[in-house]
Amino acid sequence: MPVRLIHHPSESSAHNVSPFDEAIVRMVQEEDVLVACPYLSLRYLMRIFHLAKSVSLLTDAEEWLASHASEARHEIRDFLIDYVGCVHHVKDLHSKVIIAGDAALVGSANFTHKGITSRIEMGVLLQQEHQVDELKMWFQSLWARSSTIVADDLDRYLQSLPTQPVTRQEILQSHLTSSIPPIRSQLAPIQLPSLDQIALEEEDESVHKLLVDRVRLFPSRMWADSYFDLMRELMEAMGVDKNDPRLVTSIPRSAGRWLLPVTINNRYVLAGDTAFKCAC
Repeated sequence: MPVRLIHHPSESSAHNVSPFDEAIVRMVQEEDVLVACPYLSLRYLMRIFHLAKSVSLLTDAEEWLASHASEARHEIRDFLIDYVGCVHHVKDLHSKVIIAGDAALVGSANFTHKGITSRIEMGVLLQQEHQVDELKMWFQSLWARSSTIVADDLDRYLQSLPTQPVTRQEILQSHLTSSIPPIRSQLAPIQLPSLDQIALEEEDESVHKLLVDRVRLFPSRMWADSYFDLMRELMEAMGVDKNDPRLVTSIPRSAGRWLLPVTINNRYVLAGDTAFKCAC
């Protein structure tokens, strides 16, 4: 089976084996394993190290350390020093990928005990040769352009962190070198409807019909144009636009005196009445 979805079954319980761990264990045994992930637990990571022939890890070490409390950070620090040749720091890495042998697992799950066993995650197990080879090339390109972690830089970064877990975005200064340039991509250009079109499409049909019925009470198209021109001039004079929450154009429930009154801050500022006069 070249491609398989990996996820917890709907009837999953504490007694079920995690399908993520099941796939990873089968993949990594006695293989040279490539791991890319910013959020890891040492407990689960060492499980992979124990099963594999070798492990190469790409991680955002600053993000990994910042996401843990002080005590766990020192354990991660010791790991990064002890396994320095197996780990490269890549700033802003957010991938969750394991590549081993002729298979690769790509998905949303972090390689932590909770991520593998206790979260609603989705993964894709790839076993097509060209896809696995492409992932290996991607990993090896990042590995070649990144570098190992310098112990002094690591210690300075740890000293800069608050005691409690934080996101790396809350830390003003980076201390670990990452030679890979940041990603600066753009959204693909597409044709989007205007805000007016979106509002019209989402507007309740009954309200739209009520508005049409009310406008039909206007004596003429010329009168309606004049009224709406006056409404626009009033908005400009008051310094409000059509998206200002203080501005409300209401449709009275009865077809009584007022047609489409305008209020700003709950005060009437403009109203056309059934006698076709305009009161400001």
